[in-house]
Amino acid sequence: KSLALITMVVWLPTLIEAQQPVECPQPGPLSEAQLTELVKGPSVPAARKQQLVKSCGIDFDPTGQVLDRLRSAGAPEALLDAVRNAIGPAERKRQAEQAAWESIKDSQDPQVFEQFLREHSASQYAGAAGQKLVALRADAAEYVDRAKMDLGRGDFGTALLDCQKAIELDSMNAMAYNYCGVASARM
Repeated sequence: KSLALITMVVWLPTLIEAQQPVECPQPGPLSEAQLTELVKGPSVPAARKQQLVKSCGIDFDPTGQVLDRLRSAGAPEALLDAVRNAIGPAERKRQAEQAAWESIKDSQDPQVFEQFLREHSASQYAGAAGQKLVALRADAAEYVDRAKMDLGRGDFGTALLDCQKAIELDSMNAMAYNYCGVASARM
């Protein structure tokens, strides 16, 4: 019983500390310098440091060199594991790109894909976005070609519908607007 009591007295403060809500020292993730300060500072229990890393995140990629520097500063392996598992900037960027792609991948608006490519040109989804953009523009060009033939046959109502579809697919297609105006004027 006395061993259990001693163990409880020794570990209880650590368990209580580990269950306290974590407040990040600043808005946003921890920098390597902040984490090094925490490691060197004796006032923060190891479990709390791990909670901070998990809750606040990190603003650096946990490369081997960074982990070696933290290890040299006195970081225990459990904290290094928390750093390895933390979401760093590269993972946050990947997640943001994936979320952006998921939100537009089914769009029929070429401008959406142009914007995506401007913002995420090096993304793993850039190739798919480029292919979708080319396909949408090709579809719009096909409708413009159909409208031109419709105008030649004097079928202005169909020409107008084809132009409107082309504009829906590619709102920057000048020829679609031109043929739309011609068809409207001749109806």
